[in-house]
Amino acid sequence: MQQEKEYFINGKLDENGNVEVPGCVRNGIPREDAEEIFNNMASFAEYAFNKSHAAAYAVVAYETAYLKAYYPVEFMAALLTAVIGDSGQIAKYIRNCREMGIKVLPPCIQEASSKFTVRDGAIRFGLLGVKNVGEGVIREIVRLREEQGIPDNIFDFMNNIDIHEVNKKAIESLIKAGAFSCMKGNRAQHLAVYENLIESAQSNARKNLDGQISLFSMDQSARVMAAAETGAKLPDIEEFSERQLIDMEKEMLGVYLSGHPLDNYVHLIEKVATANAEDFAQGSEDTGKLKDGMRVTVAGIINGKKTLVTKSNKMMAFLDLEDLYGMIEILIFPNIYERYNMFLTNDRIISVTGTVNFKEDEAPTLVADKIADLTDLDTKSKPDTPVAALESEPTPIRLNAQYVDFDSLTSLLRAHPGEVPVIIYKDGKGFKAEPNLWVDAGEMFVNEAIALLGAENIKR
Repeated sequence: MQQEKEYFINGKLDENGNVEVPGCVRNGIPREDAEEIFNNMASFAEYAFNKSHAAAYAVVAYETAYLKAYYPVEFMAALLTAVIGDSGQIAKYIRNCREMGIKVLPPCIQEASSKFTVRDGAIRFGLLGVKNVGEGVIREIVRLREEQGIPDNIFDFMNNIDIHEVNKKAIESLIKAGAFSCMKGNRAQHLAVYENLIESAQSNARKNLDGQISLFSMDQSARVMAAAETGAKLPDIEEFSERQLIDMEKEMLGVYLSGHPLDNYVHLIEKVATANAEDFAQGSEDTGKLKDGMRVTVAGIINGKKTLVTKSNKMMAFLDLEDLYGMIEILIFPNIYERYNMFLTNDRIISVTGTVNFKEDEAPTLVADKIADLTDLDTKSKPDTPVAALESEPTPIRLNAQYVDFDSLTSLLRAHPGEVPVIIYKDGKGFKAEPNLWVDAGEMFVNEAIALLGAENIKR
């Protein structure tokens, strides 16, 4: 290297004294600059990939490309297993699966294993990806299937499982994740009975150890289990709403699997959004699509909010906005918070326009300057509603919320669910509340609304 440095800077002469390599100095480059350039190259050589390293990566790239092309389902199952426990990565790859036409099925007690597995051209979600479910619980489920056969219902499952290897939290999480939906009954029915079944199994296990169990000494929970053994029936309970089901899945799996709250708004999001969570996740100005100070619009569902009080005693907020690709952090300063706080409630679907803010070693945030209710935009974008439909809708109740915080108002509305539409006015603007905030506008609601808003701020 030292010899090469001499040639690089001062050049090289042949046997006859002729210039073979001119070098930097002969080319008019100052010696100090030439030294710095060579030192930079020497530093690079300390970590640059050598040929064998590059060849090894090329082989891996070729092999994985081959597997993805010819065995796409198996490849994606292995990829999902490699990131199990990382909900952000799992959501990204599930989205990739859907784009490839590959179904990702919910976890299932009857056939799932700890990892993501291939089943009839689809991918079965791995049980290890369910919150509160560990390797011990999964081993016991697999053992039950191998030794006792595949359980047909939750009663068979609880009768045959080793109650010492499972716990109440794990069973609840599996039910909420949809792992029991492959059996008879719905999720609401399973959640209604699982606690009694666990307590009964635990009681029976204790009595079996003591040798004290008998038909005549059974307590109520034991009788529940005994009834199960002779074909007990699930209670007659309606299934949860579709939104409740997918919210349970998100809670237990970290991702929306069988559906997404934004599915009905994809067409609108594609129209208004100029960036998404994947763009923000790239993180680097040098390689990513986003640049510091760039103005973009994103759209999604509010997944969390943290409020702060500034030194001037004003409210500001950090929002977690989830779109179909992941999570975006939104920073809302006091002047914007005051103007748009009526939209900043959990589960509200909004669009946010603002500027991208990069920080060193952190994912970029979006500093908001405009927020809109996406459901309101969706209503405006649809064709005019037929007159008959308008006439059939009850007369809305109008609330002036200028002098109350929006959280107090939504708490009031949620406490009186019904079919009467609600129109809320704040800062001179009016917007129609989502159907889940419509009310039963009876005497009890009106009295509570008067107490909160004042009679002059309620119109019907």
